[in-house]
Amino acid sequence: MALATSLTTLFGTVGDIVSDSDIAFTRNSPLMVSVSKQYIGSRDERPYLHAWIYKRYNGTSVLRMDIATATYEITDKTEIDQWILKNNCKMPFVAIRKRESANDLISLLSTHSMIASEVTEDSLSETVSSLVYMWRKCEAKIAEVDQAAHIAAEEEEEIDELEDEDDNSEQPPSSNNESSKDRDIYMTRGRVDLIEAGNETGSILTELENLIGLEPVKAMVHQLAAQQRIAKMREAQGFKVVVPSPHLVFVGNPGTGKTTVARLIGKLYKSLGLLSKGHVVEAERNSLVSGYLGQTALKTREVCERALNGVLFIDEAYGLAVEGRDYGQEVIETLLTFMESHRNEFVLVVAGYPDKMNTFLDSNPGVKSRFDLTLDFPDYNMDELTTMFKALVKENDYTLTDSAVTALMLHIGSWTRGPGFGNGREVRRLFNAVVGNQAALLAQQSNISADDLCLITEEAIPAPEITTTVSHIFGQNSGSNPKKKN
Repeated sequence: MALATSLTTLFGTVGDIVSDSDIAFTRNSPLMVSVSKQYIGSRDERPYLHAWIYKRYNGTSVLRMDIATATYEITDKTEIDQWILKNNCKMPFVAIRKRESANDLISLLSTHSMIASEVTEDSLSETVSSLVYMWRKCEAKIAEVDQAAHIAAEEEEEIDELEDEDDNSEQPPSSNNESSKDRDIYMTRGRVDLIEAGNETGSILTELENLIGLEPVKAMVHQLAAQQRIAKMREAQGFKVVVPSPHLVFVGNPGTGKTTVARLIGKLYKSLGLLSKGHVVEAERNSLVSGYLGQTALKTREVCERALNGVLFIDEAYGLAVEGRDYGQEVIETLLTFMESHRNEFVLVVAGYPDKMNTFLDSNPGVKSRFDLTLDFPDYNMDELTTMFKALVKENDYTLTDSAVTALMLHIGSWTRGPGFGNGREVRRLFNAVVGNQAALLAQQSNISADDLCLITEEAIPAPEITTTVSHIFGQNSGSNPKKKN
């Protein structure tokens, strides 16, 4: 309570607080601030900033701030997606996100998160300035795309009318009716549109952005892609090239998307010209270690050769670094030799629990030097896990009642977090259990309609795993550990 009071006072220095409710600083009831004129200059419109607090699984309180643009109806979002990829994180403290609703309505958010207890008047003022700056950029871009869509639609209507009036309208217009300059602009714009539309790297990064959560991973991959792209440009100009090692370390609990991102990395490296194939070969200790002396190196080399010109992804790589007499060390030595012999033809991605991966990296003096980048895969928060569940519901032709959604969030919010938490795996386990519960409920009915077969009700959702309060569950969105009642 003291933290919320302190933050409310601080937000009063950057604008007028206009929250409708006394219960603020939760996702469902955020603090609303009409940003002060000092941040928007001569503009009449004052944007609204939304702020709320959530807790990470380790108990750290995090302050989230958003400023949203107006909502526009945009059918083709390709240009918006590409603009987000190019402009995301260009401004300190600010990320850009797209919010979509029904009927192709979208808005753009400039957003930032920071440790709540570390917020000061200066840091808040600096952050709000950056948020407002990017909000202006977002607003201008989304309005530009909306206007272009309307102009294109009007031009298409005019063309249709002309075609109806004149059967000879298929003849090209005379070149005398347009200036050379206009033609050059048209041709240049056409080429740019074709390049953007066929940009394989952009499509892969868009696919990455569409994944649920994983914000630190997305930021790091964008940075990696940018470094490799700029390196290619410098190389073409004859400059020295400095790039990080393509080999990567993934750290995170199970079910946090490490395998999915490894597959995207393969496609990304191919699109950037780092790999000729970009396929991914998945392996673990049993895939590499043999039970007989002298066979492990051969087995490991065979797996590496299958991954040649692509990515070898080893999950739970720390299982290779076993103390004492073990063939795992032979695997590591073979991997190092193969990496050295096949530079620019082979990429190794190793993954595992955060605390145990240090054991792998320290297992051989040559291991740590091969990896410049470590991608940290955080646990998913309650909202993200709920979104995953809803995606499974839609994918499998089910629907949730409103009360089932509430029961679902209560159940997911009650999960105990910690090392080894299953994340996405827990969501799939829950989904399978809910489908089983729904089937058992339907079996008790005599008349079952088609709608009944697709509807998941509150009764099919398991009760929360521990006793907690509704306000606690809905006041956090990062999966912090609810405390049991005495």
